[in-house]
Amino acid sequence: MDPSSFCILERPKYPQNLASAIRACACFGVQALIWTGDRFNLESMERTPRETRMKAYASVRVIRSERPFDLLPSGIVPVCVELLPCSTPLPAFEHPRDAAYIFGPEDGDVSQVFRRFCHQFVHIPSQHCLNLAAAMNVILYDQMCKRTIGA
Repeated sequence: MDPSSFCILERPKYPQNLASAIRACACFGVQALIWTGDRFNLESMERTPRETRMKAYASVRVIRSERPFDLLPSGIVPVCVELLPCSTPLPAFEHPRDAAYIFGPEDGDVSQVFRRFCHQFVHIPSQHCLNLAAAMNVILYDQMCKRTIGA
């Protein structure tokens, strides 16, 4: 069986951020995306962004929860994606077999509360900060490449 992967989004700013995150998860085999916050309300929207295309990504379970770490199965390693003094640059990072990648909002950082749950920290070396979808795609692509090479 393939390793498990999860992603957690802390307080995404726009529904488009969530839609792009779902797409990234579907592209790279992430089984569940958990998101927190109340910055937008999907239930009150007439349709979600790119609703027709989003149907293709039904393989990803999308869960809204204010306690996302409670939903992770036993053995999952929370990995904070954040530029911190203690974080490992992505080229040198070894992805855990069973990981949950934690991403902050596009206009902020992963909160200290969420960082306390994390066992590992990684950052993407770049000239400027990446937007949420770009960061997710880079991390998940790197995970896929390193698993393929290591297999």
